[in-house]
Amino acid sequence: MSINTSLNGHPYGWQLAITVDRFLNDFTGFALRFLFEQYNSGYGELKHLMFFPNQKGFEIEDEIQTGDVFQRALIADTYCDAEEVLGIDLTTPIQNEVKYIIDQRRRDRMGGWSYFPNLLELAPDADTLAQSIQLFIRSNSWINVKHYAQKAIDALLNDGVNPDGSLETWIIEQKSSNRIAQRQLYFAENFWGRGPDTDVIANMLYALDMTKDPCYSPIICRGTDYLLSQQKCDGTWESTWYHGPFYGTYVCVRLLTSLSHPQERVFKALKSACEGLSDLQCQDGGWGIKGDSDPLSTSLAILALTSFSKITFASSTKGINSGLNYLSKYWHDQNLWPKVDFIKMDLGRARQDVKRTLTYSSQTITANFVAKAGLKVASIQKQVRGD
Repeated sequence: MSINTSLNGHPYGWQLAITVDRFLNDFTGFALRFLFEQYNSGYGELKHLMFFPNQKGFEIEDEIQTGDVFQRALIADTYCDAEEVLGIDLTTPIQNEVKYIIDQRRRDRMGGWSYFPNLLELAPDADTLAQSIQLFIRSNSWINVKHYAQKAIDALLNDGVNPDGSLETWIIEQKSSNRIAQRQLYFAENFWGRGPDTDVIANMLYALDMTKDPCYSPIICRGTDYLLSQQKCDGTWESTWYHGPFYGTYVCVRLLTSLSHPQERVFKALKSACEGLSDLQCQDGGWGIKGDSDPLSTSLAILALTSFSKITFASSTKGINSGLNYLSKYWHDQNLWPKVDFIKMDLGRARQDVKRTLTYSSQTITANFVAKAGLKVASIQKQVRGD
């Protein structure tokens, strides 16, 4: 099957023809095509819009702020997957996304990335930093880690490592007398909430591990110990910033399976996670955060299960295949990828009195993880068969 997508109308115009080979599920190709169409249109559907009123103390001209840096780094990472699995040249879109992310960084001494780049009260965060580092490395842009990410990494590891090995989410130079840093600290303590978030920690440690810099080994080791201590009785990990258990479990499992010399307790944690995900699978083969299956949760669960490929892929094959069948059936029945609750922000978290939860969802994010899951399965199948 050949999927042709013309993107000449975009400022970064390029053309792409994907040949879906025998290892690639049909829905994966259609998810990729949706991503390329969104790229062509400037990712308008992807953007996260949020209202920050001046009367609440935000010193901004535009009370409607837009964020898409984290999301676009996620998608560009999937483009890297597509390059590797399909053998196609996606250099142009990947490097254009790298450039976009570099352009969105904070221009102060520390740098880094804030989820809403123009909201100065919102400090740079470790999650967006981690996603940017991963993209720089996977796109062979190592020099960008040193030039644009290193100072933020150093600030996080100097001021954001807790005694228990966990990492803070907000990257704030604690002793700085800079007015902006002080405002960021105030808003972190009174609006966003502070403290370790397992979903963010797992993503950041994975990024540090990707650098292969031995100086980060103690941080990764202690951080991993913390994450192991946070695994729930059902084998999953809870997320602060994401709906449901699937994203948090995926990034934790991805980190644990990437460790060079995992200890016995890591294997036990992975076995528990595999069993926990199997228990959460719905009768139709999918997974969901509200009892009913959805493509986003299903894709995240598949990504977690395929991370076991080096350890116990065979035992999770049935669950993965059922999940793939669910995604294929969903696409053929609906012919679209739905918006599914993904990112969340608990209002009142800073005071431990959550009043309501703000939610971000996007068809493009759903399509991204569907494509990523399909490509991961195709990659494993090719390795198994020696292609």
